[in-house]
Order: sequence, then C-alpha cells, then structure tokens
Amino acid sequence: MRDVLDTQDLWEQERGAIEQEVAQDLSNPEYVLSSRLLAEMFSDTPYAHDALGTRPSFQKTTGGMLKTFYDQWYGPNNAILVVVGDVDPPKTLAQVKELFGPIPSRPVPPRPTIQLRPLRPAAITFETDLPYGLAVVAYRLPGLDSPDFAAGQILADVLDSRRGNLYALVPEGKALFTATDGDALPKLSYRYASVAFPPGGDGPALVAAIKSIIAGYAKNGVPVDLVEASKRHEIADAELQYNSVAGLAAAWSQALAVEIDPHRTMTSRRSRR
Repeated sequence: MRDVLDTQDLWEQERGAIEQEVAQDLSNPEYVLSSRLLAEMFSDTPYAHDALGTRPSFQKTTGGMLKTFYDQWYGPNNAILVVVGDVDPPKTLAQVKELFGPIPSRPVPPRPTIQLRPLRPAAITFETDLPYGLAVVAYRLPGLDSPDFAAGQILADVLDSRRGNLYALVPEGKALFTATDGDALPKLSYRYASVAFPPGGDGPALVAAIKSIIAGYAKNGVPVDLVEASKRHEIADAELQYNSVAGLAAAWSQALAVEIDPHRTMTSRRSRR
C-alpha cells in the first residue's frame, strides 16, 4: 500500500504473459460479442469497454505510466480491506490499524461522469468457430443504483425461465437452447437474450422471434406465476450468499466500492456468472 515495483524491466517481463491471457479472451466468440455489445450500448462512456485491455494498448504502456496510475489511485482512502475467516475481530482490527494506519491518504482523481446518449438500433454480425449459431437481442436496463434494478433482474429471470415463451422455441424445434446473460453496472446494466441454432439456420428469423416474444410480454404482461417463481429464486439465491463467508464479503466489498445497497449486489451476482 506504500509503493509499487513498476520499473520498465519488470513491466517488460510481465507484458508477454498478460498479452497471452488477453489473446485467449479475444479469440472467444462470446467475449467478442460482449465487448461489441458494450461498445454499441455505452458508446462514448467509460462503460463502452471493460478492463481487459488490448495488445496495442499494452505496447503503448510503460513502467512509468503504471507507477503514475498506482500513485493516483492506490491510496488507503481508496481501498477496501476484506478479512475472511474465523478471526478475533478486536485483535484483527488492532493489527489492521497497526499495519495500515500510519500510511497517509492521498488525493484521488475525480471519476469520469457517465453521460449516455440515446440508444440507437444497431446490428452486429460476425463469423465464429462455434458449432452453432447465436441469434441475440440486447437491451439497456437500470443500473445497480436505480430503484428499478430489481424489476429488471426479475424480468430477465422470467425471460430465462424454462416455462417462458423464449424457451418454448426449444421444444418447438426452432432452437437448440436459449439463455439470457448480461452484466450489472452502477449506472446502467444490460441483458441479452440468445437463441442457438444449428449451422445453416435462419438467424435473422430467430432475432425477429425473440423481439416478438418480448413485445408480447410488453403488450400482454408478464405471467404472474413466473414473476413469483423468479422472486422466490432470487431470494433463495441471496440467502445462499448471505450464508457464504466469501459471498458475503464479495457483496459488501462491492457495495462499499460503488456505494450502493449491498442487497442489490447480491441479487446482481447471478448476472455476472
């Protein structure tokens, strides 16, 4: 917490391993889809890309840049220490204060504001080496700090239900499988519904089918029994995390980091699996 070893020589040694890890992700079609969705949905904001990085960005990075970043952001006043295990709280807190108390705080740069522009319809198409095709429809939803976040989460669960209209495409022989996925961010989240089809299938027709199903829910309402089932599932899932030491630590640390209700971080966990 006092300083970091980020010389140019050390960075040169580490960069190769990082680039190999990044290359693996960039060759994953599902990651490519996720990154392109972020770029379309959150363009011109920090949300438009994740923290993975790219080879060109690594080639421009220097040990001096890493040191500057560390000095700007890695202060004790901008850190969260999570202690997990069968510990004696008073003794542990005393040791934490002894180790970290003398380290002075440092000014932290202001975080960039999130100013979203209206979402424009966009089509994303690319070839993959997957043994099947994917038809995907994505939507922007409320973020973790919105009172409507929970409603968006339940709606996503309903769409993902085996008793829902999306999954009905499977027994009808129109899809190999269906799924919903996405991520939750403080100011906004996004979810997408996907339908898998065999090689040679009609992807655009399935995109239209997904949109029709969602439009039907919007027009006629969401089945009450599916809503109640999704709520019970979310509550049970949150209770499991409450009873997990690691899960509880993760929820509280995220809540403190982004300054939101920890109960929302628990219900959002499933969207990041």
